[in-house]
Amino acid sequence: MLIALDKEDCLLGFDVNSMETLSGTVRLVDTDDGIQWPVDGDLVRPKLVGNNWIEGATAEMISEHRNNQGIIIDDDPVNAKLDLILELLQKKEE
Repeated sequence: MLIALDKEDCLLGFDVNSMETLSGTVRLVDTDDGIQWPVDGDLVRPKLVGNNWIEGATAEMISEHRNNQGIIIDDDPVNAKLDLILELLQKKEE
């Protein structure tokens, strides 16, 4: 399976059969080369670094995503991870 990445190596989508991919595709990586699909769903904007997926969203993007999703449950594990990511991004921006 081919995974389409944008100019910042963030996930756009995938294409099983051909090189024709989503608009904005700059690079394709192949799961046959050891790259795994980011299946955990905890990342707002998955970004590929080496063979690993990290959070590619800014603090602002995460806040907007949370607002759009109506995430308000404080004991939700995904919410807790997003809180931590948001806190780290805010510290990094300071």
